[in-house]
Parts: sequence; C-alpha cells; structure tokens
Amino acid sequence: MVFEKFFRKINMTEEIFSIDFEDEKLQSEDRFFSDIHLYDDLKLLLSRMLVSKEPMHCVLIGPPASRKTMFLLSIRKSMTDVFFIDATNASGPGIVDKLFTHPRTRIILIDEIEKMPKRDQNMLLNLLETGTLVSTKVRKTQEMKFRDFKLFATSNDIERLSKPLRSRLMEFHLPEYNFDEFREIVEKLAANRYRLNREIADKIASVVWYEMGTKDVRDALQLMKLIRSVDDVEKTARTIMKYKPKILNSSPSVRSD
Repeated sequence: MVFEKFFRKINMTEEIFSIDFEDEKLQSEDRFFSDIHLYDDLKLLLSRMLVSKEPMHCVLIGPPASRKTMFLLSIRKSMTDVFFIDATNASGPGIVDKLFTHPRTRIILIDEIEKMPKRDQNMLLNLLETGTLVSTKVRKTQEMKFRDFKLFATSNDIERLSKPLRSRLMEFHLPEYNFDEFREIVEKLAANRYRLNREIADKIASVVWYEMGTKDVRDALQLMKLIRSVDDVEKTARTIMKYKPKILNSSPSVRSD
C-alpha cells in the first residue's frame, strides 16, 4: 500500500488495513483536511480513524514545517467535543483540571507531545490504558471515565516520548517537503483562498523558502494576506524579518472546543 511509508510500527486493527482508497465515502471524508495539500493517502487514513467507533490513538512525527500541527487544527475545526493542548506551554495539573471540566471530550489533540514532562506522560498513559483520568490532591483522589475517546498528537522528536506511552500510539512519519512540493502547495492556497495569480504565488514560495528560510506554509499564508503585487513580496518579507521578535515566553495554552 502507498501509505505504508508512514508506518514505523504495525499495531493497527484489521479495520484500518481494509481501507479502500477508491471508496467514494472515504473520498468525501477528506473534507476533514481540505486545507492540507499532498499526503492524500494519510488524510484518508486519518479520516477513517476519526469516524471509527473504536478508540484509536496516533502521533504524527516529522521536522518543523511538515504540516503536523495543521492536521490537528483541521481536526479541531471540523469535529466537536475536542480538547486541544499545546504541550510546549501546558502543565500536567492544568491539563488534568481542564479535562475534569470537560467530561464530554471525545478527541484529545496534543501538539509537540514529547515536551510534556514524564510525570504528565504517565498521567496520559494511564488515561490511554484504562480510559480513566486520575488526579490526587491533598489526600483527595478524583477520577473520571472517558469512553471511546481518541488521541491525535504531533512530535518533532519521538525519542523523547516515554516507551510505554509510545507503544500505545500508532506512529506516522511525515517527510519534509521539497521545494517543488512546497511551491505547489503555495500555488493552490494562493489561488483558492486569495485568488492570487501563479506569478505572485511562485514569488512567495521562493522568498519563504530561500530568503526567509523557514520553509513554512504559515509564513506564506501571512504574506498572501499582505501583498498586492509581485513587487510587494520581497519588501514585505524583509520588513517581517526585520521586526520579527525572538522566541518569547507565552502563557499556557490549553483549549477545548
């Protein structure tokens, strides 16, 4: 199968392997990821996971700018009873407390899961194994059962994830875009979202890839919102780079929908 290149481990149910990628119903389920270009086989696979009645958990692994987070944001946008965690800023107690206030959660999304401290990974492991969320504070233990929930996560460095937790997740490795693929994505986004012509789109792709050096579709999208002609692209990009702040500390980001 085409999608086998994404697997590191084979620990999936027969239902997943029985996917017919030509099935019209599955093709329609691609609506979950309409903002993501390429990865067509993986999008169909994740769509099947989303609509499955069985609890399923996975992690998308790859370098920055491989659109891992966009998969999570697309799920967040298209599904209900979703709990989103930015692991770079969220703390374990914050996650637990927030989950207890959202008992209807059916999908948990964790961006950069490997940045969760080990103790928080253990809390998550227990939730995956038993479906039970446990919190102990000042001799008081609180428990809550979550039924048939799903976990989708991303990781830049899967080796930092605890082995027990990692064994509970299906792993999909996303390769980094090359420039031709990046340009194709930018062209489609520019035409579909902002009705920009191909000349402008190609200039944006080139500037983001070679001059800004980020190779990030999100930077291309920001430029699309700001430019009016092909001559605007380099000037706008240089202004952004000139005044772009260094890494800033931000407040914890734990959100639910």
